[in-house]
Amino acid sequence: MLAVFALLQGCTSQRECFRPCHIDLYGENACAGTPDGNPQACTEMYAAGDKCLQYLSCDGCNTVKDPRFDACVSCFRACTGGFEDCETRCG
Repeated sequence: MLAVFALLQGCTSQRECFRPCHIDLYGENACAGTPDGNPQACTEMYAAGDKCLQYLSCDGCNTVKDPRFDACVSCFRACTGGFEDCETRCG
C-alpha cells in the first residue's frame, strides 16, 4: 500500500493526498500530501489500530471517515487485552 506518513499533515495544493500509513490513536488521522506530490511507501510495521484504516479514505485532500472509524479507534484506545485480543475485538 502506498501512502504518506502520518507526520505529514494537510494538503497545501491540488496535489493528490494519501491515507496515513498508521493510525494515531490519540491524534488526528487525516489525508495528507507530500512535499513533492508523490506517494511514499509505508513501512511493513503494523501498529495497534491500523485495522481502522479500512474505514478511512481520501477524496482528493478531503478525509472521509466511515462512521465505524471513530468506533474502531475508540475500541483500540479502551482495549486492555493483548494485541491479538484487541485486533479480534476492534474493527
